[in-house]
Amino acid sequence: MSRLVRNTAFLLLALAGGAAAQQRFTVGLQGVYADYRETSSSLKFTGGGLGASFAFALHKLGADVSFASIKLTPVDSTSTSGQEFTAKVFDANVRWRVLGQVSAEVGVTSRKMDPEFAAQGFGAVRIGGRGAVNLGAGADLTVRAHYLAGAKFSGGGTASFPIDLGLAFSLGRADGRLRVTGDYEFQSINRKTTAKAPVQQALLRVGASLGF
Repeated sequence: MSRLVRNTAFLLLALAGGAAAQQRFTVGLQGVYADYRETSSSLKFTGGGLGASFAFALHKLGADVSFASIKLTPVDSTSTSGQEFTAKVFDANVRWRVLGQVSAEVGVTSRKMDPEFAAQGFGAVRIGGRGAVNLGAGADLTVRAHYLAGAKFSGGGTASFPIDLGLAFSLGRADGRLRVTGDYEFQSINRKTTAKAPVQQALLRVGASLGF
């Protein structure tokens, strides 16, 4: 019996060690530049802020969470229809690698404004996928595309086919412990109330990540 217990314990330790060797946590900090537009080019805002991210990977499973706080000001300082505001952007995604470096992915995205009605608050469920390309030792490129289902707006309205597209890169140590990162995200939302009221947002994040 004692031999069986010992063998079982060794097996469990080996399995746990193998899983630990394949799992990875990554934390990151980014500077963020944003371009936000509503309805027409006259409602255009740009600005910057800071962001943070956390990611986890184990075998074929991956997950990530990110947050950014961005201060936006009207491009046209003479416009009376726009005011300065702060956008707080939150994203969370879970994915499963289905073929090679291609993963199916679901998640949530939200954008809250302060003051609340200075621009359109937004929330939706992401449904889509991403693909990763290894460019060489320590260099990776990722592309992603999502349909934004169940879109909700602080000012009301609907959207028939909102989309989210992204392109990201990382460059640094081959073991992933320290890397320079960049990420470009574009949302096109064909919002409609009593008339067409489209919303577009572009975010550029540049920073660094630490893996362990």
